[in-house]
Amino acid sequence: MDVIQKFNELVRYLRRHYGNFEYCCVRHRQGDKGRINLHVVYFGTFIDQQVIEDWWWKNYASHRSKMGKVKNVKGQAWYLSKYLSGEDFERYYFSKGWVFPGWIEFSKWIKNEFGAYPERGRLVELAKMSKEERKEHTWFGLYLTEIEKRNGMKK
Repeated sequence: MDVIQKFNELVRYLRRHYGNFEYCCVRHRQGDKGRINLHVVYFGTFIDQQVIEDWWWKNYASHRSKMGKVKNVKGQAWYLSKYLSGEDFERYYFSKGWVFPGWIEFSKWIKNEFGAYPERGRLVELAKMSKEERKEHTWFGLYLTEIEKRNGMKK
């Protein structure tokens, strides 16, 4: 049974029954057995922990280890970053509404071009814009121009 397939089914279930569910998910292997663990942070409609636990047990036959409401955003960011940077890290997943489509590639491009990742405030600003507004934004416009040049060269 593929854990990511089941996670995607859970997301569809939650969205169908509770509405908005945007997430960041980090997958890593833990322990000597290399068991897959998912660490998920979401925003959206409040969902009782028991709903998620019951669905996960019924559909994946696995228990959760810890769930709770985020009380400290910086602490939660640190929590996820330790799994993103750990040796057992495998992959991360973001829903489209987490920031904006293409934000990871955009952030890498900014780092490569300017020597540092974009500031959080800049990403928040871009995330609040429509796709059309982002295209008009100076930094994002430069990025899109560069991508178009690269794609033109590959043709």
